[in-house]
Amino acid sequence: MKKKAIKLAAASAVAASAFVASAPAQTDAASNVAAEVSKSVTQIKKAYHTYSDVTAKGEFADIKVVYKEYNAAKAAYNNAKALVNKAGGSKKDAYLAQLDSTYNEYIKKRVVTYIDAYNYAKKLEEKKIALEKAIADKDLTAAEKYYHEISYELKSRTVILDRVYGQTTRELLRKEFKTAAQDVRDSLVNDITVVVKLRAADEAIKKGDLATADAALKVANEYLPKVTETFKAKLTEENTKVKAAYDAANTPKVESVSAINAKQVEVKFNKALDRNTVTVDNFTVTQTGDAAGSDRLTGAGATNAIGTTNTGSAVLSADGKTVILTLNNDAALTNPTTVTVTVSANVKDTSGKAIEATTKTVSFSDSSVPVAEKVETVGSNQFRVIFSETVTTAADRGANDTGADGDLNARAAFVVDNNAVAVTNVVRDPQNPKALLVTVSGNLSAGNHTVRVNPAGNALIQDYAGYSVVQTDLTYNHVADTNAPTFTAEARNERTVRLTFNKPVRIPTSNNIAIRHSYDATGAVSVLANTLGDANADGFVDAVAGSNGTQYDITFATPLPAGQVPIYVSYVNNTGLTAANSVRDSFGNTLVSGTSATVTVTRDTVAPTVTNVNVVNATTIDVTFSEDVANANVATNYNLTNPQGNPVAINSVVRQGTTNTYRLTVGSMAAGGNYTLSISNNITDTSVSANRLAPYTTTLTVGDLQAPTVGVNGVTINGARDRIYIEYSEPMATTGVNSALDVNNYRTAAGAGGAQSTLPTGTTITQNGNVVTIALPSALAANQTHLVIGQVADAAGNKIAALQTERLMGNAAAGFQTTIDQVRVTDRETVTFRVGRHLRAVNEGLITADLGTADNPAGDIQAQSASFVNNADGTATVTVKFGTAGTPNPFATDLSGFDGIDLVASALTDINNLTSAAFADVAFATDGDRVAPVLGAVTTADTNNNGQLDTITVAFDEDLYIPSVTDSDFTVEGYTITGVNVNNTVAGSVVTLTLQEKATPDTGVTPRVTLVGSVTDNSPQRNALGAQAAVTATDGAAPVFLGFTAAAGSTNVTLTFSEPVTSAALVDTTDITVTGVTGGSTISAAADATAGNTIAATLGTAPAALDDLTITFVAPAGTAKVTDGTNTLNTNVLARTVNDVQ
Repeated sequence: MKKKAIKLAAASAVAASAFVASAPAQTDAASNVAAEVSKSVTQIKKAYHTYSDVTAKGEFADIKVVYKEYNAAKAAYNNAKALVNKAGGSKKDAYLAQLDSTYNEYIKKRVVTYIDAYNYAKKLEEKKIALEKAIADKDLTAAEKYYHEISYELKSRTVILDRVYGQTTRELLRKEFKTAAQDVRDSLVNDITVVVKLRAADEAIKKGDLATADAALKVANEYLPKVTETFKAKLTEENTKVKAAYDAANTPKVESVSAINAKQVEVKFNKALDRNTVTVDNFTVTQTGDAAGSDRLTGAGATNAIGTTNTGSAVLSADGKTVILTLNNDAALTNPTTVTVTVSANVKDTSGKAIEATTKTVSFSDSSVPVAEKVETVGSNQFRVIFSETVTTAADRGANDTGADGDLNARAAFVVDNNAVAVTNVVRDPQNPKALLVTVSGNLSAGNHTVRVNPAGNALIQDYAGYSVVQTDLTYNHVADTNAPTFTAEARNERTVRLTFNKPVRIPTSNNIAIRHSYDATGAVSVLANTLGDANADGFVDAVAGSNGTQYDITFATPLPAGQVPIYVSYVNNTGLTAANSVRDSFGNTLVSGTSATVTVTRDTVAPTVTNVNVVNATTIDVTFSEDVANANVATNYNLTNPQGNPVAINSVVRQGTTNTYRLTVGSMAAGGNYTLSISNNITDTSVSANRLAPYTTTLTVGDLQAPTVGVNGVTINGARDRIYIEYSEPMATTGVNSALDVNNYRTAAGAGGAQSTLPTGTTITQNGNVVTIALPSALAANQTHLVIGQVADAAGNKIAALQTERLMGNAAAGFQTTIDQVRVTDRETVTFRVGRHLRAVNEGLITADLGTADNPAGDIQAQSASFVNNADGTATVTVKFGTAGTPNPFATDLSGFDGIDLVASALTDINNLTSAAFADVAFATDGDRVAPVLGAVTTADTNNNGQLDTITVAFDEDLYIPSVTDSDFTVEGYTITGVNVNNTVAGSVVTLTLQEKATPDTGVTPRVTLVGSVTDNSPQRNALGAQAAVTATDGAAPVFLGFTAAAGSTNVTLTFSEPVTSAALVDTTDITVTGVTGGSTISAAADATAGNTIAATLGTAPAALDDLTITFVAPAGTAKVTDGTNTLNTNVLARTVNDVQ
């Protein structure tokens, strides 16, 4: 017990001592917590200032240092928080709140968002650098990749930058990273737009979606001119490639041709066709053995006893891509045979594009027996029998054996209800080539009927290969239609309404049928059916082709009112209606008088446009408008010029059927090049508003369509008779059967029409420019005097017109003949002309401008220099300079006063080293002025006589095209130009520049005047004179007497002028007078010389105070004595006065 007490006492002592010792320890711990919290707060803020103090200076801190301080801040925060949680005591919550708020504000809100933004920005910078490298490497694929990646970042992720605390830091990040990346990205916006659109167009073309492809190509072509030089070539190449693919897909063409039976040929196209161009005239069908010019479609020419009646047809499918050609009634294909189908270039697609003329050959063999497939009700006493192919009768298959009303005389081929009903007529179905229409003697009863085709032993119905339909019984249900027809209506334009009936009807030519609008009564605007098919009537009715009697167009004489308009079909006399005076269907049901439908008429305020211009051939252009137009058939509304700017005749303009396409027949464009077609705004649409076409101009690029020719005396032979030279009008084909280098295309002949011989073995043929050289292995026999040239072609494939027999012209070395034309003056001393072959040299010493007295006389102008350029078309252009110091600028704007130019023999050496013959008086071309105007005298003027320059005139040697002259085309040294005027009524042309006057007199100033722009002459060619060197103006402004100074009591006066002048002695009263001095006065003396712009003079009598003194120069005696060295004193200002002399 005692021991236990001792232990308790000891424990108590220990506890007491511990309590006493803990008080100072707790004080130390609290102090440590506060220090740790303070240290953490300091580190947290330091992490923020590590980068923010640097960005405030426009720079970025080392991110490694930022991370270091950020990590230190996180560690300090975590350490402090742990200590506070352990020993925070009563201040624990306060310390934790301080730590969390500081950490959230500076680390989470600031440092973390900055680090995230900086890291993101560096990745964005990497993409920017990658894009810059792709641009430098001209790697379009990589450029597109990084363009899109940067675009995504800029659109979706740069919000990271916007979260950064502090405007200065945010703006710095945006500027250095976002803006920099955006600038590089934006530099390619046009390039990538083109890339994307070309890809979209290419994909759409492959899918056959040409509308989408066209839209994409239009955008690509809009941006292509704006792309960077880096990718311009590549994108242009890709655009050309995709455009070619589009054009190939968009160009209508024949895809296939097949003879589907002995009567029909199917032609498939890649595009929907314009229905109006699908006519039998635009197709021909022949078979092996047919005579030239025959056509089994139209019946043209005698082919197997075919008649000439044009009863063939061309039917377009619903999708517009397939044409079924049904041969002329009496024509058929032989079984088997080879069929040739030709499709004319007059066939067009729905956009107006012409198909390339196409000829295709296919094999035909028919072993299928035709089948009667079904019967359909047509009318009360008529039905349709449909076969598997087009059929006819045995008699009709070989000759035209149809009877009246097209009856095929095939009544015996059909038995109806076991002869209970008689067949009265059998004709072909105009709506279905595979069907026959059978008419019976009376109305058929409702219900089932049996039709037997080709009863036993009757082979009357056959296909065109001669196979007969086997006896077939067909049952059909004849349903009598007792319902009156009805119609709907739509406004086609402001005058035309289309009625669409619910079944086929017949509108006869009858004035009992009236189609009215707005109201149904006598006096309403109406069209009578007796105008059926009469398009020349003021208003008319027209059956819509191919509608099988279900559609009729009604064109009123005047426009319908805008808005909702009722259309009525009524009978003038509603009694005694028959098929001849009422609208009926095939069952005899009559349209009820007054039947109506409503149309919506919209006033047309949209101007027509030109939607397509197509060069059909060398003399034909098709122009398609967006809608019906007026005056489009007037030739004067069109203007066509050739590549030289000269007019090409418009011979006629004809509308193509009912389409909006008009065909222009023009002068020849066979030479090719860029022709310009302009269409005036005299063309309007047919609406009430008569909306006017905007003036339209387009460039037509015409290929070489001109057949080559052999030049006059164009075949020569050398003295050794082993070289023959042929000068063609242009370079020729060098490959293919029509090659000008093929020995098989040439023969030599013993005289014109004489025996021909092939060229000997070992002959070689070469071409230089447009000259073909035939190198023979030995001399040609003397009796071989002619060369026969076969149907060779030029490089574009145009063939020579026919076999050519040309005389071999003597010794080629004696001088070749060729064409020299297009002689033109191009400036005051230069002439150019075209030679019909390539050249090797020109001798200017053998060329003169001929004054007409004799060849090369002393008075003619000798050429001083000459050069030439060989052209791609086999010709050469020669440029000759004639001006000399003694005879400068010998020419006007043409060779007026000259007979032309003379070339002495050997003036020209061609590429084969042959020299030319002499050419005398080669006349200059009369196709217009080719010389630019020449700037002449420049003169100052003071038109208002105030001593200050206000105009300068600039003279030109010919009339100027006034719209080409603007004030910005000139500068005047030291002056501002405020206006310009052109005067063409004088010799040449005078341009007057109006100047802003200076504040001080300056009539003696002669500023430098410069033409900095360009002006053109008034010729149709609009020859331009470009920028010229400055010209110092001539002083044209006379000095002006500005005034004088005088003093009361003094005889000295000083006369002042607008510029420095000199003067001879001025004689009192003769040259100068003085008035206003009391008692009178005169000039008693005047200085002969002056200093500057004044003259000192002495009065005979001094003026008194307040005298009004006037000094007057006498013209012309006095004014002539005062001069600036060029001009005498201005006579418009003679007197000056000083009032109230002081």
